[in-house]
Amino acid sequence: MNAIIIEDNPIDLLNLESLLSKYFPEIAILGHATSVKSGIELLSTTKPDLVIADVQLPDGVSFDILNQLESFPFQLIVISAFDSYAMNAIKIGAIDYILKPATRVTLENAINKAKVQVDQKIRMEQMSMMLQTYYKGSPAQRIALPNSEGLRFVKLEEILYCKAEGNYTNFHLINNKKEMVSQTLKEVETKLAQNDNFLRIHKSFMVNLKYVVDYKKGRGGQVILEDQSELEVAPDKKEALLKRLHGK
Repeated sequence: MNAIIIEDNPIDLLNLESLLSKYFPEIAILGHATSVKSGIELLSTTKPDLVIADVQLPDGVSFDILNQLESFPFQLIVISAFDSYAMNAIKIGAIDYILKPATRVTLENAINKAKVQVDQKIRMEQMSMMLQTYYKGSPAQRIALPNSEGLRFVKLEEILYCKAEGNYTNFHLINNKKEMVSQTLKEVETKLAQNDNFLRIHKSFMVNLKYVVDYKKGRGGQVILEDQSELEVAPDKKEALLKRLHGK
């Protein structure tokens, strides 16, 4: 498992590197950053499985880094000297929240949670690839959604839209059903992009154009679905959306 550390305090950084080196030699540290800016730069050049990030940084908070990413296909452990950021960390998709100073026990608990998610993701990707190979040559009519018990197969025509929820994606289905999966919207987009009915309209939304009944004008605008859901459209996605809707 590969990891990066985002921490501006030299003492806390040294503590984390020492704990990881001594007790978790299987984790390779790809690098560390000390600010929001350098954190974004580091993430653009590495592909970590795990990110350990302090909240307060000289030029902002680590949540600012995640807000600027289209997706983050890694597990996130947030650390802080204060417990007031815990709820925000959970909402954004952190696997765990550690109060400083990090110890072997607190770090081990968090890393074990991350390992479970990383291992599950690898198994699901392997299984999905096997299925894609098996059905190669036939247009996909279903998508395999990983859950705690294995895979659930959902018909593409049952998907209204997909919403990014940090490291997860929430599938909103017909009949008011929902399925949360431990995959980023970027990963889901890769699977659905080959189907002409699906389009990424925002960093948080991918929509099934089949269910769009109205478009509201605006800088980016909004789409209204058959179930009356209203989804924001990013300004840079507006033109592609309107072209697809006119040709639908």
